[in-house]
Amino acid sequence: MKLLALSWAMPPLVYPRAIQVSRLLKALVMLGWDSTVVTLLPAADRQAVHDDDFAQIYAGCYQLAPVEPREGVLRSPLWLRTWRRYRAPADVDSANWQRRALAHLLQELQRTRYDACVTFAQPWVDHAIGLQLKRRRPQLPWIAHFSDPWVDNLYRPIGDARQERATGELERAVVAAADALVFVNTETADLVMGKYPAALRDKVHIVAHGFDVDVCAHVHARPVAAPGLRIVYAGNLYPGKREPSALLQALATVRAETPDDFPLRLDFLGFAPPESVARMQALELADCVHFHGQVGYLDSLTVAAAADLLLVIDAPAERNVFLPSKVVDCLMLERPILGLTPANGPTFDLLTALGYPTVAPDLPDAIAQALRATLADWRAGRVSVHAVPRTGLARFDVKHTAQDFLRAIVYAQQRVAQRR
Repeated sequence: MKLLALSWAMPPLVYPRAIQVSRLLKALVMLGWDSTVVTLLPAADRQAVHDDDFAQIYAGCYQLAPVEPREGVLRSPLWLRTWRRYRAPADVDSANWQRRALAHLLQELQRTRYDACVTFAQPWVDHAIGLQLKRRRPQLPWIAHFSDPWVDNLYRPIGDARQERATGELERAVVAAADALVFVNTETADLVMGKYPAALRDKVHIVAHGFDVDVCAHVHARPVAAPGLRIVYAGNLYPGKREPSALLQALATVRAETPDDFPLRLDFLGFAPPESVARMQALELADCVHFHGQVGYLDSLTVAAAADLLLVIDAPAERNVFLPSKVVDCLMLERPILGLTPANGPTFDLLTALGYPTVAPDLPDAIAQALRATLADWRAGRVSVHAVPRTGLARFDVKHTAQDFLRAIVYAQQRVAQRR
C-alpha cells in the first residue's frame, strides 16, 4: 500500500511535527505501507535547527519529494510574477509553497497509484493544499491530521475580521471534505468539533503522540561534571504563553534559603525569548540557570538523558487541551518528571496517572515547594519520583500509535468506497 503525505517539516529540520511524522511513517512500513512525503527543501528554512544525524535514523523509511519555495532561488513563471505586481500575496514564499506543493502532489499521483493521502498541519496551509487536492482527486482518501486546535487555538495570532472569517471558512471546508480527521487527544477533538454537526464527529480518530525506542540507541547520556541536582527543560519558550517567569521566581526564593553553595542547576535547551533571559539576570540566577539556545534533536536528548529531573512546561489556561510531544520524549527517556501544567487538561491527567508531581505553571509559591521537596530527596540520596519504565507505556510506543493511525486510513478508504 502506498501513502502520499504532505508535511512542511521533515528531518533534518528539528520541529515537533518533523519528529512525530518521521516516527509514524517509519512504523507504517512495518504495517505494509510505503510513504512518499512532499516536504520543504531543508535549505529553505534557515530559522530551524538542522540535525543530519537525526535524519539518518529515518533514512530509507520513506521517500522525500522536496519543494523549493524561495522566489530568489527558483523563479515563478513570468505570468505569475506579472500578476503579483497587481495582487501581491502577503508572503510570496508561502504562496509558492502552496502552488508548488500542490503541483508535486499532482505529479506524484500521475506517476504512481496511491491508496491514501494525509496532510499534516503546522503550518495549517498544508490542509488548504489538501483541500485543493481533494477537489481535484475526490476518489483519493484524504486524512487531515490536526494535532492541535486550529481556529480555537488561544495562542494563534488573530487577524482582522476578514482574515478570521476566511480562516473559519477554511477550517469548516477541511472538516467537511476530509474523509478522516486525526487529533492527538480527545480534549482537542472536543474543542474543535464542538462547533460542527455531530455527524462529522464520526470522522474523528485519536492518535496519540508516540515515541520511537530505536532513537534511544543513538542517545548516550554523558556523565555530568558539575555536582548537584540537574534539572533540564528541552523545548522552546514563548513570551506570554509557555514561559518560565514563575519558575524563575520560585527558584530565586529557594536559592535565597541556601545562599552558599546552592546545589541546583537548571538548563534550558531551545529558543528562549529575551524577556526570560532578562528575568533570570534580574533575579541574579546566572550561576544556576543556563539558557543554551537551540540545539540538535539528538543533542537535546543526550543532555536530557543525563538529567536528574525533566521539566514539562505548559501555558497557564483555564482549560488546557494540549499534550505536547515533548512529554512523550520525556517518558521515552525514563527520567523523573515535574510537570508545570494547569490542573485541567491532558498533560495533568497523564502525569498524575503515572505518579509524577504537577504544579500550576503560574504559581511561584507552589513551584518553590516542589523544588524544595525535590532538593530534600536529592540530599537524602533518593529520587522523589522514579521513572515509569517504557514497558508500562506501550500505548505511547509509535508501533502502537501507528495502528491507530492505520485505522484512520482504513476508515477514510471505506468512506470513499461507499460514495462510489
